[in-house]
Amino acid sequence: MKLRTYVLVVYALFSASFISSQTTDSVANKIADAFNELSNFRTFDNIYLQTNKDIYETEEDLWFKAYILDAHYFTPSVRDHVLVVQLINEDTQRTIWKEKYEILDGFVNGHVYIPSTIEFGNYTLMAFTSHSFYKDSNSFFSFRTISIVDKIDKSVKSGTDDPEKSVLHEFTLFPEGGDLISGIEHNLAFKATDKAGIPLEVSGKLFENNQAILDFETKHAGMGSFSFRFNKSNVYKIKLDQDSTESYDIPKIKLKGKSLQLVSQDEHEAIFKIAKNNYSEVDTVYLRLQSRGTVYSVAAMALKNQGFVKIPLKDIPQGIAEVTLLNQNFQPIAERLIYVKPNQKLYIETTLDASEYKTREKIKLSIKVHDQYNAPVIATLGLSVVDQLYKNKHDPKTIMSHYYLSSQLKGAIYDPNYYFNPENEDRQHALNLLLLTQGWRRYVWSENELHSLSKSDYKIIPDPLEGIVYAKQKSRNKTPTHPFVIVYSGVEQSDTYFLETNFANRFELNHEQLKLGKRGFIFLKPVGDSESEYRINIHDISFDSINHYRKSQAAYYPIIKETKTNNDANTAFFEYDSTQKLDEVILRKRKERAYRDKYLGRLDSLATVVIPDCVCEYNIVNCINHCPQKQETYSEEELLKMFNLTMIKGFYGKREFYSPTYEAQTPEDDFPDYRNTLIWKPDIITDTLGEAEIEFFCSDIFGNFNVTIEGVGQNGLLGSETLDFIVRKKY
Repeated sequence: MKLRTYVLVVYALFSASFISSQTTDSVANKIADAFNELSNFRTFDNIYLQTNKDIYETEEDLWFKAYILDAHYFTPSVRDHVLVVQLINEDTQRTIWKEKYEILDGFVNGHVYIPSTIEFGNYTLMAFTSHSFYKDSNSFFSFRTISIVDKIDKSVKSGTDDPEKSVLHEFTLFPEGGDLISGIEHNLAFKATDKAGIPLEVSGKLFENNQAILDFETKHAGMGSFSFRFNKSNVYKIKLDQDSTESYDIPKIKLKGKSLQLVSQDEHEAIFKIAKNNYSEVDTVYLRLQSRGTVYSVAAMALKNQGFVKIPLKDIPQGIAEVTLLNQNFQPIAERLIYVKPNQKLYIETTLDASEYKTREKIKLSIKVHDQYNAPVIATLGLSVVDQLYKNKHDPKTIMSHYYLSSQLKGAIYDPNYYFNPENEDRQHALNLLLLTQGWRRYVWSENELHSLSKSDYKIIPDPLEGIVYAKQKSRNKTPTHPFVIVYSGVEQSDTYFLETNFANRFELNHEQLKLGKRGFIFLKPVGDSESEYRINIHDISFDSINHYRKSQAAYYPIIKETKTNNDANTAFFEYDSTQKLDEVILRKRKERAYRDKYLGRLDSLATVVIPDCVCEYNIVNCINHCPQKQETYSEEELLKMFNLTMIKGFYGKREFYSPTYEAQTPEDDFPDYRNTLIWKPDIITDTLGEAEIEFFCSDIFGNFNVTIEGVGQNGLLGSETLDFIVRKKY
């Protein structure tokens, strides 16, 4: 990929000079090509999970939509066809659900059933593809936390009784650009948190040679910064007002070097100051800007003491960009992150046809999507309308916070949605503090991070699956013929595939074959000449590999902002007069099914015919002592071996969300309707005007309901919107 932008202005103060355009063009392309090649060692998918709600009860359906987007451009990825999903208990780490889902055009509309036997508590819904999770990845972000409770009024309230909460645990200092250089004014950022990672507001003083010379305080979420010209010959300490007995050393001061500082930034451009403390000679330096692994601009400067570089931001997409100062040998010597175009997003406007509704009344929801220039956008959206009791409004995970922040920076980010709310007038300054502290050398697309990744292919999830056919000749004088594999589901009138094997008798099982076994299994049977015996060896190790490698990798989920909970606002379940209560319910255990798959059940009935009658040496038919006995039932393993079959689980079948209509009265309308999710529609696509309209009906539950819409535009823009409405009792 070539350099995207090279229209830069270099200002000179004191002594700086320009380099010829021919030289700078060739050097700029060389720098850009080297980095782009580095970022293309791996192709990444970035997965976001949207769920219909945050709190579930047992025997409910968990509906989810998976966005599998290209990590470079945030457009739907078509690299993979298989999404591996697990639901894991956070306390026990026990997997209670694991299935494979088919990816269609970069999306999955999936479903998980929560059984009655599940333990109550917090769970993690995880999703992976072969291009989203590697053996040598340092962390992963593609998951969502949910809570499973006995009853909604018994759900766990926010807060903690940890005695170490609100006690300073970590105070860290971060020089802008990476290092403090003696004699050059620097921004020194800082961050204060408790043991749980919750930010703390602190204030303090900078001491030079035991004399207080500067006061500072936090500005947002435990973060702040101050500017000072440090000198290596002096001794510096920091003391906080909250604990004057403890002192903190500042980072090491380098005697010589160069610094990088952001002077100003707006929607159109960013201006940087580059300075050095050695004036004896002129050095050639380069300033590179890259975002998500793509270089967008490179500037060259002949630097004697200090100069300014203006970088246009017109062609750079929203999100984090890394600005790196390189020396004449193209080695990084200073770097910092900036956030570009926070207003460049998908704007989702929603309109309800009324401000409040009655139970079982129809609702019309109009949706209009446009970009920052008010141009309509064709977008793929997911919609959920749910009783507010089942939503955690303080959960900071949204499609924007996930793609623009959480998956770009290492570590758990506190209240990331603050930075996307235009009502927060200081959000640009707060973003700058976040990137100066948490983003300090922790950007996932940084050169250091990309260098740490091997060029080798370290995929964990095989897509497609690979198998091999082993052939054994019955006769020594005959060589087995080249085998092939029959793939079918065992369901009548279903498709059948015939797979060829290569010279080593290997074959591939792809997503088209896995579709045969939706909500069931597919069967593989080797076929060759009658004079040879064939066996198939194929194993799907996806889940075992994921569980093995994820234990050694950090999982980062945004930290929820602490809020006071009004317990009175959480009402219990509604109970209706029409509900009939039973005095007693007797449950009887059903006889367990011998087989999960119907096809194996049919094979079991055929197995008794396969074994012929036997007469032993004493002329006793089917002698129990000398003849093989016909079994009433056979195990799966016995049946598969008997018919020379290999069984593989297919994709989990797609299910449709049930939403009743009450326009025409039917006998079914007399039954209570206790849906707390009124509508789950993960497949909304706006038209060329960016519009869509959805209709659905209220249930018998009245109270406050929440509407959540998230999605991605065909141009890679992301957006999220919420609104609330009230449902009142009809009678």
